Amino acid sequence: MGLAVVLVAVGAGVDLACSPSAKQLPPDDFTLPAFDGSTFTLTEESGTQPARVLVLGASGPESGKTVVFEDSTGAVIDTATTDALGRAARQIAPGTQVTVLFGDATAPAAVTYVAAQPGDLLVALDPSVAYGPSADEQIATLPALPSQIQEAGSVMAYSALAGSCATYYEELPFDLYLTPLQCSNALGQFPLLVLAEGQNGDVAYLFQRGNDVVTDGGVGGLAVNGTWSTTFGTWNLQATNAPASAPYATGYFSEVTGGVMTWSSSNLDLSAGDGGVAPVTFTTHPGFADFVQSEIGVFDNTGGAYTAIATRAPAPAQSGSATLDFAGLLPLVTDATADYQTDPAHPTVKWTYATGTGGSAGTLVTLQWSEWDFDAGISTQKQWMFVVPPGATSLKAPSLPSANTAWTVVNFNGSNTPVIVSTDTTTGFGADDFRQLAASLPFPNWNYFYNSPFIPPLPADGATLRLTTYGPPPG
Repeated sequence: MGLAVVLVAVGAGVDLACSPSAKQLPPDDFTLPAFDGSTFTLTEESGTQPARVLVLGASGPESGKTVVFEDSTGAVIDTATTDALGRAARQIAPGTQVTVLFGDATAPAAVTYVAAQPGDLLVALDPSVAYGPSADEQIATLPALPSQIQEAGSVMAYSALAGSCATYYEELPFDLYLTPLQCSNALGQFPLLVLAEGQNGDVAYLFQRGNDVVTDGGVGGLAVNGTWSTTFGTWNLQATNAPASAPYATGYFSEVTGGVMTWSSSNLDLSAGDGGVAPVTFTTHPGFADFVQSEIGVFDNTGGAYTAIATRAPAPAQSGSATLDFAGLLPLVTDATADYQTDPAHPTVKWTYATGTGGSAGTLVTLQWSEWDFDAGISTQKQWMFVVPPGATSLKAPSLPSANTAWTVVNFNGSNTPVIVSTDTTTGFGADDFRQLAASLPFPNWNYFYNSPFIPPLPADGATLRLTTYGPPPG
């Protein structure tokens, strides 16, 4: 996550993993919930309370961001500007729309909460965090291997992993390239797992948690001081009630450390067509994970759709298992279209499900399009994200003030397929949490489609979440 921000609902509150500057937000007359240094609690405010907006970026709170309040029809009511602590607030009626504007006229992005409620604390993460900066970390030294492994002379090479980032090397020093939202957490730290590989697989591992991301081009070098272990474990993932036919099904197993998912995957064999699926076995690294998460899902290769279910469990002392049921999947999204040109100031989106109207928590819709100013010869990429209440299958963008026309469609020159992400509620994560936090969660980034788990770390052991998503078709 570079220095990204990830907020995950935990029980009655929300765990705020943020940059050090954001961590120090004090309670004051803005009526922010009390902080204990890393955590604040979302309380159920009465309907007389204002909606509060907290805007966060790569370095913490973002000041000077325009917040637009629109009524339920999309008409502008008022605007506000975030203060030095990234905050804005206004008294609102239920169903008011709230839009946060990021970037500038050369790189505009927006987030709209389609149906905000009085008392909401709407947390918006600057979308630019998802795209940089990245960091090239140099691993300078490692502890010596255990004597029995050295004597056997069986180690041929090493692998180093941090979330979705990995590198393969034969000698020190080596570089590990970290990308935001995939390989480091919001505190600017990454967990490192190093594997010593022999002819027949891994023979030892070590880990070091809480390494600081240093954007020095890999010059400084990281000294790893962990202890090598030869005690691996296993995690068995069993899927039941497989669909009779599916283009592609996958199982994921993640060891989650400091909010970062270090994962592996396996194709699931559905060829029997009788609902049975052979269990798949993953390797665990005892002591490395805070908790583990299992996910199964089905892809529709033709439409870029995926539906999945995941569950969280305590990190096993060595080995463990999980069973997930394909029958519990949300229906696939079968189509999504956007109209940018009929009413450029108010683009519209429509999407459909194989059955029903999506998840019970809500839906996240993202539009991305390009523009070309022929007179100036300038190309611009724009993005608009919408946090939509459950049951919706269409939306129309609200109005923006005339001073912010650059955030709307001006010189349309093409677009990506709309990205649709709809989820159910789960333990510690309800529809209210989704509405307030969806614009800050690391939901699927289509740059990583087919390459990582889709469901982010869940809020509590035993929590199970269903998600269905649709985006640019592969290829």
